[in-house]
Amino acid sequence: MLGPKELQDLLEEASIKGWVPRLTPRHVVICHQGDSGGPLVCEEGGRWFQAGITSFGFGCGRRNRPGVFTAVASYEAWIREQVMGSEPGPAFPIQPQKPQSDPQELSEGNCTIALPECGKAPRPGAWPWEARVMVPGSRPCYGALVSESWVLAPASCFLDRSSSDGPPRDLDTWRVLLPSRPRAERVARLVPHENATWDDASDLALLQLGAPVNLSVPPRPVCLPYPEHYFLPGSRCRLARWGRGEPAPGPGALLEAELLGGWWCHCLYGRQGAAVPLPGDPPHALCPAYREEEEAGRCWNDSCWSFLCQEEGTWFLAGIRDFPSGCLRPRAFFPLQTHGPWISHVTRGAYLEDQLTWDWGPDGKETETQTCPPHTEYGACGLRPEDAPMGVLWPWLAEVHVAGARVCTGILLAPGWVLVATHCVLRPGSTTVPYIEVYLGRAGDSPLPQVYQVSRLVISIRLPRHLGLRPPLALLELSYRVEPSPSTLPICLHPAGVPPGASCWVLGWKDARDRVPVAAAVSILTPRICHCLYQGILPPGTLCVLYAEGQEDRCEMSSAPPLLCQTTEGSWVLVGMAVQGSRELFAAIGNEKAWISQTVGEAYFLPPSGSPHWPTGGSNLCPSELARASGSPHGVHFLLLLTLLIQS
Repeated sequence: MLGPKELQDLLEEASIKGWVPRLTPRHVVICHQGDSGGPLVCEEGGRWFQAGITSFGFGCGRRNRPGVFTAVASYEAWIREQVMGSEPGPAFPIQPQKPQSDPQELSEGNCTIALPECGKAPRPGAWPWEARVMVPGSRPCYGALVSESWVLAPASCFLDRSSSDGPPRDLDTWRVLLPSRPRAERVARLVPHENATWDDASDLALLQLGAPVNLSVPPRPVCLPYPEHYFLPGSRCRLARWGRGEPAPGPGALLEAELLGGWWCHCLYGRQGAAVPLPGDPPHALCPAYREEEEAGRCWNDSCWSFLCQEEGTWFLAGIRDFPSGCLRPRAFFPLQTHGPWISHVTRGAYLEDQLTWDWGPDGKETETQTCPPHTEYGACGLRPEDAPMGVLWPWLAEVHVAGARVCTGILLAPGWVLVATHCVLRPGSTTVPYIEVYLGRAGDSPLPQVYQVSRLVISIRLPRHLGLRPPLALLELSYRVEPSPSTLPICLHPAGVPPGASCWVLGWKDARDRVPVAAAVSILTPRICHCLYQGILPPGTLCVLYAEGQEDRCEMSSAPPLLCQTTEGSWVLVGMAVQGSRELFAAIGNEKAWISQTVGEAYFLPPSGSPHWPTGGSNLCPSELARASGSPHGVHFLLLLTLLIQS
């Protein structure tokens, strides 16, 4: 139940905003939280009636979320039957006064509710809540109108974060410019967040206007989320001006985004080792998946942004600021959900709105705590959700188009580098660098979900310095970097061959023309067995694989597909690239660690996790039966012997 002061504040707010007619002290507002089964009583003619029994509700005193009660009058006959013979019996007196209208006679067309009065914009970018705070001697600071009397903005615009002095006292000279308002508004009060001076996620301040503004015409406030608000993955979102900074360095389309799922966002930018928040719990970050790729040469360092997301045509202020991202567009935002109680307490009128979209889908049905693979010193790599359909979401898989004639498989190692098999991009004896284009974000003819297609030119080809032998691997330097996203995320590398306990796959295309990714399960043979099978013809540093039953023909091999493994921690690592003319042989990545690290400073090498799962010692002699099978294309003839050797 609300206390007298809270009740009076709620009644006054409801009357001002037009939710209900002007209320008098005789009206009663009931909030039920955890008291299901409690009575709803009403007074008529000096007598009290039990009208209802508490059933359920959403929060307390929220717009469009009235409490639901079981109507006691509908159960009169059942109640009388159950208590027959009791003394005294239940009293059902005649109603003192006849109701003016029967609720059952009301048609749906006569019902009205208080539609959200916040978050309505004529078009994206034309935000009626955009507030520009003018402080003498400083650049304008952009914030958002959150109620008739309050503007939310970054506290860093007004506070010296290196000083312990209190809020500035010269508010008389401050002004706030609002859309469609002919005159500037005065500032009466500044309320910084209690953690504003040391916590970037709490860099907030509320500015009280000198007089309330009329919201029946623009400007109008933005909606704010409650703490339990769950913004759905795929929601339509957009960047908006926030704080001090320059306008967008390009067309407005670059500000459009969709919301990434919580797993992706947290594992890309979350704290190391922390569990992924469940849907409905306050997230640690909100991440945009931009709908268009930015052009080369743009730098977003001087631009500050907030993050707006739309539900059922209503815009919510979902996130503020961004984590450091260099010149790239903001990659992650601090969620605003956790600050709802503070904003509501200070303003007593901010437009906190309920969740308007409830179809959470598979991501929202997650009930078990999830964890993320470990990060490297350069950040996340090798991320792929467990429930991603095989052959759809491989964010490091690249199409390498060589001189318009052939297409090779490539793997993104870093934001500006792709690794390929040398024989697929360079013809024997050729000394010229062909024209090469690299595409990411493709799954056959269609882009991957929630991402855009990326294309880059290759400006150089780097080869390791192997004397007297053409190296099997080549690094392609891209014309400019790609942004990290679900379609352009680098894979991890492992410095010691195959990680212990890993599951391995050959990733390629079933058909080189449609290029729909497929994966074939394989086992990697020990170096001893590999050497015995290919005596005299095995290039140094080569891995041999054995395909699982029925997997041999899943991938076509002319595009030189990669050999991948998933570690026990969940990270995907690149182990090898296919050797020309073979389905079972792959050039090992680990042997070229020094060259890759020297050429690509941001290559994601995981720390060593024990020794490879095969024994490194023992005799180099090959059993005669296995030696006679050397070079045979039919592994079936010696499969049993291989199994015995692996177990020995």
